[in-house]
Amino acid sequence: MREVTNPEERAALAVVPEIERTMALHADAKERFRKHRMGVMPDVARSAAIDEAVSVFTSGGDWPADVGTNAAKVYAEAQVWDAERLALKRAVEVTEALADDTRELLADDALAHLGKRLTEVLNAARAAADALGDVQSADGVIKAGGGALKAWSDLQGLIDDYRNVKAAQWEFLAPVFRRGEVAGTHEERGQLRRWRGAGYGHLPGSLTDVPADVLEALRTERYTVAALAYVSRIGTGYVPASFDDLKAEVESATAGPVYDDRGPMRDYSPSVTPLPEPRPSRTFSHSSTPQLDVSQPKPKPPTPNATVADPSPSTSNY
Repeated sequence: MREVTNPEERAALAVVPEIERTMALHADAKERFRKHRMGVMPDVARSAAIDEAVSVFTSGGDWPADVGTNAAKVYAEAQVWDAERLALKRAVEVTEALADDTRELLADDALAHLGKRLTEVLNAARAAADALGDVQSADGVIKAGGGALKAWSDLQGLIDDYRNVKAAQWEFLAPVFRRGEVAGTHEERGQLRRWRGAGYGHLPGSLTDVPADVLEALRTERYTVAALAYVSRIGTGYVPASFDDLKAEVESATAGPVYDDRGPMRDYSPSVTPLPEPRPSRTFSHSSTPQLDVSQPKPKPPTPNATVADPSPSTSNY
């Protein structure tokens, strides 16, 4: 499980107590495993005790009478250490899976919190954009002076908040990247990357009417004052409630078929394919009428109604 550094994502996690609890359990298990005392495997400890006894015997000729006892003792002590290590390792794996499952199960609650947080950011951005008026550049702000300077500064700070909310949004919409998973193999995660790169997830509906500079800022996530002002003023900025919610929004907004990793999704609804017109039979000059009864005269050859492209057809073809 990755470390969460986005403040908006941390805040969204904090409003869902069960996610926070399972994450704390996993963090506790990892810390206990990290602090587990150093030791050696039981086989290694027993072999070391036996090797020491043999070394004493070969150097001085005296065989240690307690070699078996010592070897058994260090082996038992190492087994205790190994059992503790295995238990802690298992606790890390189980709590990680529990935290991942809980995060996916309750992601909708976190997305709902992000939706409320986005509303706060956009309301503040709209107030600052109205105070800024038509000024769109830092030079224009300097010339305007007065309240324009504060409005510009407020919008610059709100850009960071908007960026963090949207980054957290994509984290909760995507399935958790689990231990042992191969990167690039999850279909839903691939769909989200494509929708995110196309600019979806910011404004509902079609994006064809969005100004080119604003759409470019949304697609690349290099947000500008103009882009944030546009989103705040249009009044429809949102956080998708779930993956399925975003999928339905994209499908309704796109005129063409929705694509997945295998290309365009095929329409499997019932259809009727008309039967082709039968091709008339063709009779060539070398054709013959089959003789079904050898006791009767040989029938006349049929009248040709077609010609062969090759004037000298080979036996293998005819």
